[in-house]
Amino acid sequence: MFGERLRRASRLAVTLAQQMDRRDRVTVLACDVECRALPGGWLAPGAVAAHDVDAFLAGVEADGASDLVGAVRAAGAVGGRDAAHDLRVVLLSDGTASAGYRSASRVAAEVSDALPDRRAEVITVPIGSDADVETLGEIARGGGGAVIPYTPGQATDAAALDVLAATYGAALRDVEVILPEGLRDVVPAKLATIRAGSETLVAARLHGDRASGDVVLRGKVAGEPFEARWPIEVRVTSDEGNAWAARTWAAMRVADDERAGDDSARAEAVALSHRFRVPSRSTSLLVLESEAMFHAFGIARAEHAFEWTGESEAQGTETAGVIAPTDDDEKKAGGIGLDGLAAAPSAAPPPRAPAATVPMGANDSGAPILARAAPQEMERAARPGRWMRRVWFRTATIAADDRPAVDLVKLEAARSALAASPDVRQRHAELAKLLVRQGNVAEVEALAATWTKRDPLDADALLLRATAKAWRGDRQGALRILSGMLASPSLPPAIQSELASTLARAEDRAGRAGRACALRVTAAETKPGDVGAVAAAIGCERAQGSPASESRWLASLKDDATRARVSAAAAKLAPGAEVADKVFGDVVVDATWDGSAGTDLDVGIIDPSGKRLSWASSARNVRASDCTSTSHEALAVTSGATGPFLVEVTRAGGAPSERPVAGKLRITSLGQTRVVPFVLAGTRMQVARVSVGMDSRLEAIADGWTWGTCDPPFFTDALGVRRMKPGCR
Repeated sequence: MFGERLRRASRLAVTLAQQMDRRDRVTVLACDVECRALPGGWLAPGAVAAHDVDAFLAGVEADGASDLVGAVRAAGAVGGRDAAHDLRVVLLSDGTASAGYRSASRVAAEVSDALPDRRAEVITVPIGSDADVETLGEIARGGGGAVIPYTPGQATDAAALDVLAATYGAALRDVEVILPEGLRDVVPAKLATIRAGSETLVAARLHGDRASGDVVLRGKVAGEPFEARWPIEVRVTSDEGNAWAARTWAAMRVADDERAGDDSARAEAVALSHRFRVPSRSTSLLVLESEAMFHAFGIARAEHAFEWTGESEAQGTETAGVIAPTDDDEKKAGGIGLDGLAAAPSAAPPPRAPAATVPMGANDSGAPILARAAPQEMERAARPGRWMRRVWFRTATIAADDRPAVDLVKLEAARSALAASPDVRQRHAELAKLLVRQGNVAEVEALAATWTKRDPLDADALLLRATAKAWRGDRQGALRILSGMLASPSLPPAIQSELASTLARAEDRAGRAGRACALRVTAAETKPGDVGAVAAAIGCERAQGSPASESRWLASLKDDATRARVSAAAAKLAPGAEVADKVFGDVVVDATWDGSAGTDLDVGIIDPSGKRLSWASSARNVRASDCTSTSHEALAVTSGATGPFLVEVTRAGGAPSERPVAGKLRITSLGQTRVVPFVLAGTRMQVARVSVGMDSRLEAIADGWTWGTCDPPFFTDALGVRRMKPGCR
């Protein structure tokens, strides 16, 4: 959360700490992927505690992804609690879980396992009118608590009293409802905890014309059995005013199906959503805006317009034209042939004749090349020669260079363009690219602050903020900011899954297994069909001692064959062990430095697109080893880009040391190697530049294509088409 939503949550937390019963104890956790606890542990409620909570939350910077289940786990694991006190967890959130467990079928079970005992409860408080009440409801259901909304316009004191009343009031847990014979398919299948004075809705389908008997309500209050009965009579009616009952049952049954999460439940949810016109997670976003959607749902439409669904493959025709070499081409390569092929020099061409279609050999994949060639080219090809092809390749030049790779004229133009159009996102992105290549730390930080103020969840703005943090040596802060990209609405699920996996590997390199596990769960939840992602999630849950979570993952898979593949992949993962990268790529930097100072240095590479790549980044094309060593680190980047790659070193930890650090970089790129020494006196310095460009050469085709063995090599077939004789190549 950020902005006014975060301020409202902070004010409510401060008020709760002040108004609680003096016999209670309170502590506060500020959580993203991991939690930071209020210094001092459990405090006695009152003005002093409220002051401490206010000061603690004022120093929290809103960043990172939100792991709501992980937050409840952390709250349940807080030590130092007196056994005479029952645990009450109050979760103040907008309900947006961008990391960890997020699916309705998993959240309640994970929260239930996270609590230390059956007397503990979780009360959720949605912050904001657009909060995800469904997710927070699942968390409360798993925690045996209730949802107490903090609505806009409600006084903070009144909201605090509502929350405290929920924590102190009596509650019926382990609820069971028994209905009279004839009422079946009761929903919800499992009732949440019912607090005194609250309302719970139960629906069922009537089989027959009527049903009568007692409704039996059972459960436990304060650990003691409870039972109550009420007589009811239900009759069939055709009154249209009661049509809401069927839709209410359908909506509640859809919610049960979504909690189940399996394929059969999902199919039933979709069918009920269509039949009763109630929303579901699988259909609520399907708006019938095109003919394809009407066809998909089997809905007839009175009016029909010209339709194009994007599902039909375009049809085209092939054409051929004359390709004639120029005089310059003939001087350089003896006449440029077709598809990058060239022939050796020949004598002057005879007069031109009508063109014909001829086969011209085969390309690199073995497919024949046909072209429309004039007889001049045919006759030239008939004379002895050898086919050549032009091969493009990349070259690299490595130099000790600390100059920024940026055009100052373009930089000033980008600044002016942004000043003229401050609301255009592209202007921010263009200036950011140039500033990163210039290495202007202060201006990058200023631009990132301005950009995120306009759009706090913009993925590129968060990437720019992370770059500034990394330049300051705060790589953990950079990784925290990067995890916040998972909340960006502009990233599709596939990209989110890849990003989560990449960040999990970076967290492993940093030795933070807890954050890495939460991100691996994110990747698996976002892409549940990926065997590798699910196996990684199972492996990290196994390493953290969560066998129930591991079992639920396996049970959620669609068949035994998939379960076997995932289990085999998870078994290969050593619990808690980091798989060392094999460092190779287009640009490889092997850094060594004086380890007597105990200084950890990080190697960074800024690519031609203006992105900073390091082991603590969101880039997938990075391999690294010895990331936290105080004397050595290796970094490799795989990239097909051309242009300058800038190599830099940064002192980890943030604050510059008075003691300079001397070392050397062994840089290898595209067959070139150079050793560049450096002396780092501050926090960051650019050491070298790797300039990657493109070059070409002509190479003879190795399979012996010649034209001197057949004279003439062509003939005209029965259809009047001029063709090459068999055996002539």
